[in-house]
Amino acid sequence: MSVVRSAAANPDCTPGFRQQQNEVTSYIDGSNVYGSTIDELNSLRNGAYMKTSLGNNLPSNQDKGCIFNHAGEFCHHAGDTRVNVLPSLTSYHTLFLNEHNRIVNALKAVNPGWTVEKLFQEARKINIAQMQHIVYNGYLKSFLNKDVMATYNLSSRRIGYSTSYDNTRDATISNDFGIAYRMGHTWIPAYIDLYSDLNTRQTGPEMGPFDLVQTYNNPHLIFLNGRTGSQGIQKWLTSDPCPSTDRVIEDSARNRLFEDSTGASFDLAALNINRGRDHGVPPYGDYRINCGLSPLNASWSSLVDQNPTSANLLSQVYEVLCEFDPTISYFSALCGFDPTSS
Repeated sequence: MSVVRSAAANPDCTPGFRQQQNEVTSYIDGSNVYGSTIDELNSLRNGAYMKTSLGNNLPSNQDKGCIFNHAGEFCHHAGDTRVNVLPSLTSYHTLFLNEHNRIVNALKAVNPGWTVEKLFQEARKINIAQMQHIVYNGYLKSFLNKDVMATYNLSSRRIGYSTSYDNTRDATISNDFGIAYRMGHTWIPAYIDLYSDLNTRQTGPEMGPFDLVQTYNNPHLIFLNGRTGSQGIQKWLTSDPCPSTDRVIEDSARNRLFEDSTGASFDLAALNINRGRDHGVPPYGDYRINCGLSPLNASWSSLVDQNPTSANLLSQVYEVLCEFDPTISYFSALCGFDPTSS
């Protein structure tokens, strides 16, 4: 498996440790919808509205990395280049694009004198605010407990506005967070489905569930049922339980990631480990000390947050405990990530 190092960056233009570039912004600012540069934004908007294709879907993009098995299908253009990796990702982008355009219509109805730019920017602001509300009041609470939410003042106010923003703080995503946040890879299911209603699978000539491997960079599901595939996927995502945060990554992502016609593929778990080493993150034992937890010693029994089965498997892979990759620990830790965890 060929792995290329992340592009290097030097934020303050002085000699020091190698850092990595981030193609997207570090804020919850809707960059997946609006892009991370002015040029991207201008290519995605049409006056006050976001550009769409037939059926209120995302506009087309001449992405040569997509797979087309049916005439008339195309890859999609959005603010994040990963939009075409999976149809479920495409459906998320489509949802917020259509929400922007819905807000524009609502604002135009009550403010007929507003300029095109005013309509666009106000709709964008509201759309981003809704996205932030979902993150802070829904998503984070699904794996952080009340104490953590309160300690770091993460919940939105019921009345008024938050004044905690500090423009002197560097909000750049850290490598430490980037490694830990790969926990989301354990949430990837082995399939994608389309529902006609909540908890009701769509019927028709092509019925799910669809093997995830067959949907990588393939927009076909979006074009099903008169180009309403995004809606069917969104209803399925709303209905289907999310996989647990654990040490298991589905075979479709671990051994068959982006599998081609020759059977060649990538391994997401291996990529995660390699990316941590590429970016120079320290071993898991260092993080325990930095977080005020008990230090590790030479014995594998000091892995107090791992069950015996996990510890035994890890001891067969790592010669010494001090080389233990943090990515693996975060996936296999006993505490897990849920509203009752710490």
